[in-house]
Amino acid sequence: MKLYRHKLATSGILAILASTASGLAEEQEISCNTVPAAVRAAFEKAFPKATIKECAREVEKGKTAYEISSTEGGTRRDVLFYADGRLIVIEEA
Repeated sequence: MKLYRHKLATSGILAILASTASGLAEEQEISCNTVPAAVRAAFEKAFPKATIKECAREVEKGKTAYEISSTEGGTRRDVLFYADGRLIVIEEA
């Protein structure tokens, strides 16, 4: 019985570590200077008055995607694009 509890505890710890590691791998903050030109152009065309705050790279449906976080007036906006500039999603708050 003692061995069973030890294995269960070890499995639980490993599961937590694995989920934490995969969560960290999902989005990586990057310099906005390294965002592909097509992504930057698509963002600037759609939101010409927005101020870019930060950028990140992540994997979306198996493809590399880039997120641009910005503000415009009182609106905070996160926009996700594929590397070729195709829009994936816009989140506003």
